[in-house]
Amino acid sequence: MLMTTIANQIETALNTSLGSFRMLVEANIVGIATGDENTITDSNNKFLSIVGYTRDDLLHGCVNWRAMAAPDSAQADESAYQEMLESGSCKPFEKVYVRKDGTFATTLVGAALTTRDPIGWISFVLDLSERKQFENRIAALYEREHRISETLQATLITQTPHRYPGVEVDTAYQPALDEAEVGGDYFDVFPLGDGKLALVVGDVSGKGLEAATHTAEIKFALRAYLREHQKAGKSLTLLNSFLCKCMQLEPGTPTFFVVMGLVILDLRSGVMEVAVGGTEPVLIVRVDKQVEALPCQGMALGILVGEEYEALTLRLNPGDIIVMATDGITELRKDGVFLGSEGLAQLVCDAAKYEGLHNIRQAVLDGVYAYSSGKRHDDICLLLARLNYNPPE
Repeated sequence: MLMTTIANQIETALNTSLGSFRMLVEANIVGIATGDENTITDSNNKFLSIVGYTRDDLLHGCVNWRAMAAPDSAQADESAYQEMLESGSCKPFEKVYVRKDGTFATTLVGAALTTRDPIGWISFVLDLSERKQFENRIAALYEREHRISETLQATLITQTPHRYPGVEVDTAYQPALDEAEVGGDYFDVFPLGDGKLALVVGDVSGKGLEAATHTAEIKFALRAYLREHQKAGKSLTLLNSFLCKCMQLEPGTPTFFVVMGLVILDLRSGVMEVAVGGTEPVLIVRVDKQVEALPCQGMALGILVGEEYEALTLRLNPGDIIVMATDGITELRKDGVFLGSEGLAQLVCDAAKYEGLHNIRQAVLDGVYAYSSGKRHDDICLLLARLNYNPPE
């Protein structure tokens, strides 16, 4: 009597389990297939729709699971099959099926052995094609934005001649990595009239098209202020007010800020004005290798309404080099130690023995890359300017 009761309970449990499994198969939520060493012997409609075959194809033994594996999936497919034979099941893996019409279906497949002699198995097949198509669309959109950002930023990076009257200028910009999002680092060099030259190095927060768009806005707004006022501190103060006002008037716009170094160099007298907002200090490497980190400070622009920026004035001597850079250089690490402004200044001092500012710039970059063993996680932006004549007293 007890054995009969147990047998009835087992039979009931099996029937319940089989019923639940049958419901899953017939619901066609995922593909379910059974097979042998080469062919699919039975399946639900969902599996057939995934691989593009018909029920007649299945009944005539025309659905070969090995032949349906795309070339890039064949090795993984065979490895999973061997794993199933050895352990009784295989871990789910991604398989690309070649459908009957020649198109591809990306799936997630898992299988378990049901019999060993003859070999029989059952598997689930989850269609990932829509997800893959979505991922491909996102990747294409990202690539498109990346190209647009690169193109826009390329127009923002001034192609400076190596010489202006009385001063050499040399610049360098290197993105962190080809696949990285374009950042907001930029430099600008342009005449102001009255024998004055503006030197700018900035870093706009954010990445991609948004950062490149903000960079364009900032670059040309600053040019307008500088050409109207020709004062470093006043121009940064006006630019800060402009950025803060923009974000107040457009509350839905993502907030951003910019760190910036600005130099106005009078080519007639050698006198320079310096103002900074949250960036690395502007360095002067004197002709005798003495280094001055200019004690000029200011908050990043676009953060605090009403912030005023003060300018520092000093005089250059022939052979003195102005060094301006973003933190993509100074924050490079070696054994956890930042290169820093001191390290950058030392690289410039070491390179000052070379003729021509372009050779000095290349030697500095070589030293920068050597310090970090070529590993960079941020854009590099460097501007060097050297007075090359004796201005009047």
